[in-house]
Amino acid sequence: MVIESDGFDRLKIAQQEAIFHTANGYIGVRNCPEEGVQYRSQSIRGAYINAFYDTEPIRYAEKLHGFPDTAEHMVNVTDVQSIALYAGNERFSPSGGLLGHTRVLDMENGLAIRSISWRTSAGNTIALCIKRMASFVMKNLFLLEFCITSLDYSGGMTVVSSQDGNVKSFSDPDDPRVPSNGDRRLITERLRAVEDSTIMQSKTVNTELTMASAVRHVCTLHSRIDHKLASNRADTVISIQIEPGQTAVIQKFCIFTDGRRFDDPAGAALKLLDEAVRYGAAYWYKKQQELLDGFWRHSRIVIEGDEAAQRLMDFNVYQLLQSAGSDRLSNIPAKGLSGEGYEGHYFWDTEIYMFPFFLLTDRKTARSLLSYRYHILDEARRHARDMGHQKGALYPWRTIAGRECSSYYPSGSAQYHINGDVAHSVLSYYAVTNDMDYLAEEGAEILFETARLWLDVGHYGSDGRFRIDCVTGPDEYTCIVNNNFYTNSCARENLFGAVSAYCLLCGGGMENEVRRLVAGDEIEAFKHAAERMYLPYDDELGIIAQDDSFLQKARWDISSIPPGDFPLLLNYHPLYINRHQICKQADTVLAAWLFDEDMDDAVIERTFDYYEPITTHDSSLSACVFSIVASRLGRLERAYDYFKKAVATDMEDIQGNTKHGLHIANMGGAWLAVTAGFAGLRIRENGLHFRPRCPKNWKSFAFKLQYRESEFQITINTNTAVFILLSGPPVPIFISGNAYYLKDELTVEVSGGHA
Repeated sequence: MVIESDGFDRLKIAQQEAIFHTANGYIGVRNCPEEGVQYRSQSIRGAYINAFYDTEPIRYAEKLHGFPDTAEHMVNVTDVQSIALYAGNERFSPSGGLLGHTRVLDMENGLAIRSISWRTSAGNTIALCIKRMASFVMKNLFLLEFCITSLDYSGGMTVVSSQDGNVKSFSDPDDPRVPSNGDRRLITERLRAVEDSTIMQSKTVNTELTMASAVRHVCTLHSRIDHKLASNRADTVISIQIEPGQTAVIQKFCIFTDGRRFDDPAGAALKLLDEAVRYGAAYWYKKQQELLDGFWRHSRIVIEGDEAAQRLMDFNVYQLLQSAGSDRLSNIPAKGLSGEGYEGHYFWDTEIYMFPFFLLTDRKTARSLLSYRYHILDEARRHARDMGHQKGALYPWRTIAGRECSSYYPSGSAQYHINGDVAHSVLSYYAVTNDMDYLAEEGAEILFETARLWLDVGHYGSDGRFRIDCVTGPDEYTCIVNNNFYTNSCARENLFGAVSAYCLLCGGGMENEVRRLVAGDEIEAFKHAAERMYLPYDDELGIIAQDDSFLQKARWDISSIPPGDFPLLLNYHPLYINRHQICKQADTVLAAWLFDEDMDDAVIERTFDYYEPITTHDSSLSACVFSIVASRLGRLERAYDYFKKAVATDMEDIQGNTKHGLHIANMGGAWLAVTAGFAGLRIRENGLHFRPRCPKNWKSFAFKLQYRESEFQITINTNTAVFILLSGPPVPIFISGNAYYLKDELTVEVSGGHA
């Protein structure tokens, strides 16, 4: 279960830094060359703490009421990666004498390994093996192990291992997907040596949030260790003598803490460092492997007959684990913790593309992701007021701590569907877990507040239908429209969900508690608006209309666009794009997946066929959705083509910006392309529904799901689908519309085969 890369290509350094990064949901460290400085133009050196951020003023030429004043940015924190190696007076560099260079991401053991063979100018050969681990067990620990083996070198060696606070954010003023300002956001407050450790305390420039990094080295060969401290840099100089056949192992224990989670980050860092070193590297390696044994046992999709797809799927699933925050302060950044693309912001990506994986395989993390949305609910209420709404809550389009960070409202704040996306995850969580305590403590309040917002933003038209004007759907190439089908569908589900939560809680004996959150007449208003929700449909074409005006626009022939002009957002003015029938990503097709329960198959098919030729897939969130719906229609070859694009997005750099960080939501989408696509999984109130099919490229595929208090496995091949209850009580499942009660093992024929 490994990803491997041979050779050393300067042009791919930044991309490989993202692919081979190590993270655990709290900290993430790009896999930058330890020897470092000579690659500054090709490398994007970075380390990050999830939800640790700074702000900067948003500068407008023309600022209007309600525009955000400040934006939050994930901070590039202390650099602990740098290790310079000297054989005598000669410094190691791949630029000269490189005999071999391999990177490996070991996903069974949670390690990134770099193997190097180097010949000095004197002709001696030295082998280096460098291991990195961000611990899933002690989330504050990043461990870097630097192993030096002399094949025929004899003499002195010097290792200079750094802890550097002089770090800046990555920036590109010409790409809206990354920060435009690369200013320094972290200031070193205090640097000191404490016995055999160095501790650096820093704070962010504007938010004045504090963080600390503590570092200690452990060496296997006899060595001399000296610390050299400057104003914002600590160099640990390790001097060793080595003979042919000997190996020197230097273990660099690095602890990161921050002031959002610790009252005294520096004190906590030193305490955790003592604990990490006391147990030793071997202990943490073993604990990492044990945790991952459990993870893969419950979360792996096993594919027979397609080794490439298996390797890529493992990579995608592993990155979901590395990226997910596990406390109510954090969530899943769009690029995970692998880079500064989208500035570390959380989007609707979490709820629609990544949350389902955790909901059905790791309920604890799923609950934590929901708790983050509850934690920022007050900020969502304030945002609603800023946007002119007198009641309800409006979740920010992009944020870290809860404030809206989008300065371009047409494709940012106007995406009101974020409320429905959050509500959808709450409703899905309850449907899968039956967790009434969660509904009472957090979920219902989210549903009521988001539902209130729809009543305030929408209105009843002359035909008596409930309409929602001036919003933007998922397709960011079509902005500020009336009655976006996806948005209205989200709102409808949100409103009905609030009614359902009210009835459930009242029926569970919590009338007094729930009536403090919502009034009975509001519930009636929710129900009426949901029942009267307008969902645009074109009678002539027999398809879902993306919105009231989309089908009246000029159709843009994608084949006429020069290949170098994609993505369009970097090459055409937004208004030019907005005037055309052209989609950045799935919109109505997304609705045809999430809200297909009452949709006619023929409508879904005609809708898919209409929008597919005008979708550029400039967003990485698109291919997986088209794969899911193509599977729903029985077009498995087309579904598989889209799946291949989704699952290989970062390994093949399909979007051209993997160097800025991995596309984590797309990775959740790749998992969904298998489970919701090929297996046809849908979460309904009465149980889990399946329409199983197997791609012709595969002999079979299998995965496990957790539902209520049970876990079961599904294995699908070209002829049959086998469901096996692994633990817990029997569960209701529906296969191709037929109801079953899974008690032990069930085998059904696969419908549609390789259609």
